[in-house]
Amino acid sequence: SRRSGTPVASLSNSSSAHCLAACASDSRCSSWDLVPGVGEGNLTCFLHDGAPAVQQFLPNSSAASGVNGSWSTGPGFLVHTRTNPIVDAPLMDPSSASGDFTLLSDHPQTSTSTSSSLAELWTDFAADGSLDGGVAAAAGAGAIASEVVLPPGESTTVTLVFGWYVPSRNYVGEFLGNFYSENVNSSTAAARTLAAAQADVVLRGLAWNQLFTTSSFPTWLQDFLVNSIATQPKMGVWVTRQCPNCSGRPTLVNGRLPGATANGRYRTYEAFSGCDLDPVHVSDYH
Repeated sequence: SRRSGTPVASLSNSSSAHCLAACASDSRCSSWDLVPGVGEGNLTCFLHDGAPAVQQFLPNSSAASGVNGSWSTGPGFLVHTRTNPIVDAPLMDPSSASGDFTLLSDHPQTSTSTSSSLAELWTDFAADGSLDGGVAAAAGAGAIASEVVLPPGESTTVTLVFGWYVPSRNYVGEFLGNFYSENVNSSTAAARTLAAAQADVVLRGLAWNQLFTTSSFPTWLQDFLVNSIATQPKMGVWVTRQCPNCSGRPTLVNGRLPGATANGRYRTYEAFSGCDLDPVHVSDYH
């Protein structure tokens, strides 16, 4: 992928690991991208202040991009935190500049690790089914593993949860926020909430499924009704209302709208890959 905007620095003959490390060591850098240059294998690293929106995707080109952040760990979880300043300007993506992401397991025998590559993490895990526990603040990839020993004929369940907290949703210059920030204050809190409610979530999902699959509807209609609901979480968003007394682009406070009314408006994007939010013609379909 390629980021928009003018970079604050560039490095030639680079790599993803080199680019990530350069961004972590430069106080001006919030994000980076790695772009093919002239000549085979010649990749140029660009460092950016703020988090410019991704401009284009370059298939089969070794292009890559990332946002500056740091890793931390605790009992049964691994967290990646982004605390970059939110730059409010055209072609910027405040949503990706600040927030955090959590991998969590409910099993007591859980290990974590970070590395410059996913291949290294997989090699570590494949050796004995666990991770070495080394967590570097600046790393390109992170993983969590739960080790279970089962006697013959027995079974168990291990729950792994991925949680995220990115409250600064921006849409074409309007800060909409994410309504879940009214209920949780971190990705770890979100992951723990889901882990505690997993049994109820599964039962509700099964109840929805069986409502149609046990009906007398034709099979094709059962399939449509059961699976059409998948579009809602994939395309829908619950937003925090725009602050009523602000005009233009308001200044965020800790990634939140000042004086915003938390009424949780629901909106849907045009399509899985569409960028328009709640266009009239899509609302007509609904």
